[in-house]
Amino acid sequence: MFNLTFFASLPMMVCAMWTVVLALDYLRLRSAVHLRLCVFLLAATLLYGGHYVFFLHDVSLIPLTDTVYVCCNLIVYPLYLIYIVQLTDGHADRRQWLLLLPAAVMGVVIGVLYVLMDKAQTQLFIHHYLYESSVAELSGLALWQAYAHGFGKVLFLLSVAVSCWLGYRHLHRFVLRILAFYADPEGRTLKPVRITLTLLLFTSLVSVVFGIIGRHLFDEVPWLSVPSLVFSSLLFAIAYMGHLPIFSCADLERDMQPAAEPPAELPLPEVPVEVPRPAEEPEPDAVPSKIVLVAEEIRVLMERDQLFLKNDLRLNDLAQQLGTNGKYVSMAVNTHFGCSFSEYINNLRIAYARQLMKDNPKMTIVEVAHKSGYTSMASFYRNLKSRVE
Repeated sequence: MFNLTFFASLPMMVCAMWTVVLALDYLRLRSAVHLRLCVFLLAATLLYGGHYVFFLHDVSLIPLTDTVYVCCNLIVYPLYLIYIVQLTDGHADRRQWLLLLPAAVMGVVIGVLYVLMDKAQTQLFIHHYLYESSVAELSGLALWQAYAHGFGKVLFLLSVAVSCWLGYRHLHRFVLRILAFYADPEGRTLKPVRITLTLLLFTSLVSVVFGIIGRHLFDEVPWLSVPSLVFSSLLFAIAYMGHLPIFSCADLERDMQPAAEPPAELPLPEVPVEVPRPAEEPEPDAVPSKIVLVAEEIRVLMERDQLFLKNDLRLNDLAQQLGTNGKYVSMAVNTHFGCSFSEYINNLRIAYARQLMKDNPKMTIVEVAHKSGYTSMASFYRNLKSRVE
């Protein structure tokens, strides 16, 4: 019994522990990101609390815990989506919050049906539907309760599909913003979050399979231990990653703020490049000529000052050297050079590195990487490999 209790409670205890940790993080940092993840883990705690009661066969608590379980089952993925949106956009809009509505409606429906069912109907539903996945003996409100649970499973699949699809879209758009601003995107693309979302999608499919097979078939330690350990490990990884400092939209927006003056380590060009500074937004027909001019000045600046060798070069650094704004620089790189800012800088760096290796055959690969503007060997190797001549 101890082993069954342990494995039945393990996911719930992992979520509960990290809910407390992230709540303390929020109180200390006042970070909306930690708050969003804390709410997600609180919902997961209640969800796995329903599992815990189910596997302990505490029938007296099941009407309450099953209602909470159905509700939380429908909100965990939308809540994780809201966490992703907080990371990538800085806030969630009305469309994401509307994904929580089906959970509220189903919670009310399931709860009301339990209240209206008499004791005999409740016992019949619990023993036949929840523990045997059978509707043959059900009738009246007990049958309607089974239909409501079945509809909840359909809504769960839809919530998973929509939440994961929107989550991947937000992550993809965020990566494009990173590549448009940083020459070195390492550690800023939220790759761990993308991996976690993929694992959550896989976990949801496993959960659906368990639901089709029937939770009652996992009512023994050897069978229950496997999903318990898998889910607990995944939830621990999600919470631990969220607990650590992670790059977010707030960091990107802070870095995008224009500097008060040019970086101290970069001398201004000996021959200043005069680029018109519009006092206001240019007319649409003036944009193409402006972009062509900026693109040409970028090319000149890169050839003359080799600005691409600066570690952790950012779009603002280039814009500041040109005396223009980041929007024009980004448009110039995208339209004139046909790639993102990150791709453009890394193309120049790798070309420079290859020339270094050709001219200095005795130079170590580490020296080549560092002299080419890279602080990470992993980034150097990845860019070198992706740009095979």
